[in-house]
Amino acid sequence: MEAATRYVQVNDARLAYRDMGSGQPILFVHGAISDHRCWKPQFEAFESSHRCIALDLRNFGASRGGDQSAFALKTHADDVCAFIEALQTGPAHLVGHSYGSVVALATTVARPDLVADLFLSEPTLASAVTEADDVAVLRDARAELAPAIAALSKGESTAAVQLFLDWVAFPGALLRFRLSCGTRLSRMRELSDRSCRHHHLGSASLILLESRCRYP
Repeated sequence: MEAATRYVQVNDARLAYRDMGSGQPILFVHGAISDHRCWKPQFEAFESSHRCIALDLRNFGASRGGDQSAFALKTHADDVCAFIEALQTGPAHLVGHSYGSVVALATTVARPDLVADLFLSEPTLASAVTEADDVAVLRDARAELAPAIAALSKGESTAAVQLFLDWVAFPGALLRFRLSCGTRLSRMRELSDRSCRHHHLGSASLILLESRCRYP
């Protein structure tokens, strides 16, 4: 049975989350252009033996934050710390994917007492890559992303996100996201009147900003 979406107020954000099972807590943190629903297979695998919790980060999915300018890594990490404390789980096994891995890592650095251990999938930590072949892959990726980063630098956020999604997913992905979000908006009363498209744009723009780090 699917768990109902729950909500908790932390800092100045209302975070949506799913909570199932019992036992040692596992907290799943999604990546960009995503939300808590991406962890459904992991819930099915672990909810019989663990308490599985997956949240929507601030201004992803059905979560909302009061200050749009606070859409940043530190803010998301602070929210996760407050989220763990609000649910009173004790130290949790923290699992992150992509951008969520970086949030999980920042959470651990800020509050190691809240984290039992870490599992990071595809963390965007270019500085940790040292093998020559892998460095070459990162350089190629940066070159491919250059048009998107250039568009973002000019303030052309929609064009930047379109280019980013064409690269990370498939050509025309932004239009598909818009259509998908429009369908969900008509069915989900708990969403605010802010458009789902706006939040997807903000999510991808943040990742583009993070990608400006210099590769070796």
